[in-house]
Amino acid sequence: MVSKIRFNQVKEDHPGTLRWNNNNTKTFVKWDCGNLGIAKTTVVNSYMPDCIFQLKETYTSGTDYWGPFSADDFKTELLKSEWTDNEV
Repeated sequence: MVSKIRFNQVKEDHPGTLRWNNNNTKTFVKWDCGNLGIAKTTVVNSYMPDCIFQLKETYTSGTDYWGPFSADDFKTELLKSEWTDNEV
């Protein structure tokens, strides 16, 4: 699935910059929603990169991927014990 990510559309630069959970089964990417004053509790699909839309159409939510998460929900997710570094 990582090979489907267009790194010019997300904040991470390349596969080597991805952060993985403890057992290397989950990772994530972040993208910018622009400076529109959007609340950190909101997911705005119109600002989702094309590559993320394509992943959502190809794979199964809750099995192959989770999210998208708002910024606040994402911080909560990273506090779970399955993530190595609890820095948010």
